Amino acid sequence: APSQAHRFFMQEGESLFFGLTPELLFRRAKGEIFVPAIAGTRAAGPQQAFRLQDSAKEQAEHRLVVQGILQSLSDLGLQASAPAQPTVLSAGKLLHLYTPIRMTDDPSISGEALVKALHPTPAIGGFPQKVAWDFLWENEGWDRGLFSSPLLFRTPQEETCLVAIRSGLLKTRCLFTFAGAGFVQGSKAEEEWKETEQKMRTVLSLFFEDQP
Repeated sequence: APSQAHRFFMQEGESLFFGLTPELLFRRAKGEIFVPAIAGTRAAGPQQAFRLQDSAKEQAEHRLVVQGILQSLSDLGLQASAPAQPTVLSAGKLLHLYTPIRMTDDPSISGEALVKALHPTPAIGGFPQKVAWDFLWENEGWDRGLFSSPLLFRTPQEETCLVAIRSGLLKTRCLFTFAGAGFVQGSKAEEEWKETEQKMRTVLSLFFEDQP
């Protein structure tokens, strides 16, 4: 399975926001825009990649994310192509369903316009978007802050936008960790909760050696 991880670190005063995420919102370089769709997760282990690919629930969750991304790109006037079936992406001790979406770059579209069109993907903001946003606004009950926000980095050669998931906030003597999971038909709350714990161990492992 291909492997992918992106690190980020931001400081404001005495607060440190950092993370290790498998998720790019997009990367544009050498005349191409690349948007990875990442959704559907299992802990790494024997046969788990095959079980992930065979899971109807995980495949359904992944398709929602791919559909949402393709629609957002189409609305922006970009013609994207994607494989018919996802592969498996390795991210530390977790496996994710992964679909690479690629298209020819349009230099007239700014990085900020790409962020506005793509963010949040269904993996972050739900699907269908309006209904999901209304539900989250009424039920989530906390301010995400920088968690799940887009972080756009620009050089003369490329633009890369990360999604600040699987992250931590260090403030004075307090450490807050953040992660998320997709809840779709067939999901079980206990299993999704365990998934977020597994993801947060990525952050905790930077501080505590005994993280499994």
